[in-house]
Amino acid sequence: MKVAVLLVFQPGGIQTSTVDQCQWLAEKGYAPLLVFNSPLTTTDVEQLQPHIWRAITRSNFGYDFGGYRDALLSLENWQVQPETLLIFNDSVWVPIFPESNLLERLENNPADIAGSVWRSRGNRRFLEGYCYRFSGHVLRAPEFKKFWAELRLTSNKYYVIRRGERGFSYCMQRADYTMDSVYDIETLPDLIALVDGDFLHKTIRYASNLPFEVKSEHQDLIYAWEVTDRRDWSAQARNFVAKVYQMQAGYMTFPYAACRLLGFPFLKKTNNDVVVEWREAFFAAVEAGDLPSPSDAIRKELQDSVSRQLDSK
Repeated sequence: MKVAVLLVFQPGGIQTSTVDQCQWLAEKGYAPLLVFNSPLTTTDVEQLQPHIWRAITRSNFGYDFGGYRDALLSLENWQVQPETLLIFNDSVWVPIFPESNLLERLENNPADIAGSVWRSRGNRRFLEGYCYRFSGHVLRAPEFKKFWAELRLTSNKYYVIRRGERGFSYCMQRADYTMDSVYDIETLPDLIALVDGDFLHKTIRYASNLPFEVKSEHQDLIYAWEVTDRRDWSAQARNFVAKVYQMQAGYMTFPYAACRLLGFPFLKKTNNDVVVEWREAFFAAVEAGDLPSPSDAIRKELQDSVSRQLDSK
């Protein structure tokens, strides 16, 4: 049996994209287990019931990792032992491209635990906490069960990340379970170095969250595209990308390239400035026809989100 846990906090009502995500998971052979950190309405139930296996409702205490823990404890109480378990939370839209092969990547990765991307803190790495795939033997491992049973829940977001997102990866690494990401963001600058001028232009045009020190150079590059010899411009653009990646790395910096070259299928919903700028750059590329459109539901929700942010400025 394959189970997909989806943690949902949508007190304003279930989003259409969430219903679509459940249907997508079910069509791929997963039994969707929804964990609601907010109350369900009758309308929510009617929309979701045809597409889910089971549901749990709880308070938002402990945020996503509190919900993950309750889902895992519930599976154990129900004596359900999946051979594959996915965990997602609704802090991201996924997949942002209907043809995404995310699930195949997760399933085919040989690691005991697979996730989206690595993040680093000092010399230690941890998987981002909105997407996991666990093999069945990990779910039955004493170290795995002990971590979740002893996880101290809190509503302090810093400690949720420290104990949950980072703490989980560190615990599994100490227990010698293999972990891997299915998207290698560190390869992006090398891949960008191989693309043609038109691709480079779009990579630069839709850049977001650039370090302050290079923003003037970024504007000069955008202007120079129209007036400079394209071979010279491409060399300057490649140097620019390499410079930026020495200062910061991530899928939010060059979203056009991350989507086109890596197939990165996630888009975060949170409203901090970094994510907002990333979403605006991604949406601009979609609107211009330079990136394929998400599903109708995700596109509408994304457009509404971008419009709200622009209206608030």
